[in-house]
Amino acid sequence: MLHLSQESDRETWRAIVLRQQGAEVLLTATVSGLRLPSLEIPRWRRLAEQLTSAMKAEWGCDAICLAVLDGSTAHDGCEPTRYAVMEFWNDTRSATDRAEWIPGTSVGPQAFEDNQDYLALRQALEQCSKPPAGAAGPFAKPGWFAELRAWIAEAIRPYGLELRNSFCQFNASPTFSLIRFETSGPAVWFKAVGEPNLREFTLTPILAKLFAGSIPHIFAARSAWNAWLAWDVEGASLGHSREVEHWKSAATAFANVQIASISYGRELLQCGARDLRLPAISESIEPFFAVMAHLMERQSQCPPAILGHAELLCLEKQLKSAFSLVADLRIPDTLGHPDLNPENVLRTRQGWTFLDWAQAFVGFGCVSFEYLLEHFRHAVDADAAVEAELRECYWKPWRAVIPSVRLTELQRAAPLLAVFAYAVQSGFWTSNQKVSEGKAAGYLRSLTRRMKLEADQFSDHRATSALHVPKR
Repeated sequence: MLHLSQESDRETWRAIVLRQQGAEVLLTATVSGLRLPSLEIPRWRRLAEQLTSAMKAEWGCDAICLAVLDGSTAHDGCEPTRYAVMEFWNDTRSATDRAEWIPGTSVGPQAFEDNQDYLALRQALEQCSKPPAGAAGPFAKPGWFAELRAWIAEAIRPYGLELRNSFCQFNASPTFSLIRFETSGPAVWFKAVGEPNLREFTLTPILAKLFAGSIPHIFAARSAWNAWLAWDVEGASLGHSREVEHWKSAATAFANVQIASISYGRELLQCGARDLRLPAISESIEPFFAVMAHLMERQSQCPPAILGHAELLCLEKQLKSAFSLVADLRIPDTLGHPDLNPENVLRTRQGWTFLDWAQAFVGFGCVSFEYLLEHFRHAVDADAAVEAELRECYWKPWRAVIPSVRLTELQRAAPLLAVFAYAVQSGFWTSNQKVSEGKAAGYLRSLTRRMKLEADQFSDHRATSALHVPKR
């Protein structure tokens, strides 16, 4: 077993695989006692996808993930034992020849090689039969997957389609789920959400209706699960392309979606879009910098640079100046996407489709392009002239909405406001527990340093513009 200081690119899990509504569990016998199946999977990948794939490849068992158990502990400086609760679903008459199905309630602790396996099994059986308060969800109990398949089969029947056995599970938890199902025609995506993303259940269907073609089409919903079904979008993600023309086309398409959203701001806010309009987001300026002053004081190493009290006050003033400028420009609020990474942008035969609107907002929408631009810088080795072309492709459609003089000022302020919006929109900086964590604190400090860089450039632009104002 690896020591914590020797982090590998792979990790080991033990699978609690249930069948027949949790009455039986898959166990393997050794000379030392019973053992749960062990799975070795890549680290930092989608957990449910890797576990289900490994279960089939290593144990010949078609299973889905129900949940991950909490409370695993490390021993002797080694990595903790991780447990995943899974359900065998495809054919209960067959099982792997390396293990056997045993009634879970019939075996005691003395039968197990590792007592941790026994304790994990008891926890899993209790959780599946009666989820604990606060953690209850429809996807923790055995049997829900069969119910889901029946619902999908019924939903696609009017389209002349049949459900196949092939599927890929990407996310799994008691309240969240993301699975792609194969059919006799186009594939179907099932997505379900829980707290704190319940807004996505009400918002996504509205977005799909208002911006058909730019957002996957939703054809069925189930409110008891906060879930919906959408047709698969055939296309290649922008993340697989280094073609500058593709990025430019995607930027133009996204600008057109935002412009089309201008008249729907109130409706989208009522349906759950986050409020990142200037008055709302500007209320976070002073509280955010109060937190950052504390985090900068706690930084133990230098470099990176520690921003002192005077520098933070200056940055706060610069940010307020940028907010004031944009407010005076009277820019219309639009739909925004805070995670406009290239994997969420698909190139199809019909155009461009944008995915994953879980954190969609209404407000200073052009900050979304700044996020896409940041990904462009990392994905495409382009010079400043090419980057300017990409900016032009995004901003050109806006000239029909915003006068040129205002547009120029808006472009100068956008990078600074984008960093601030990104820093505050998640809200985790307001959590004392999360901010106290080393990685979270370091990340917020790095965003603030980036904010200072953008603020200084914004101030330089304004100073240069003032020098070129003709005297009367």
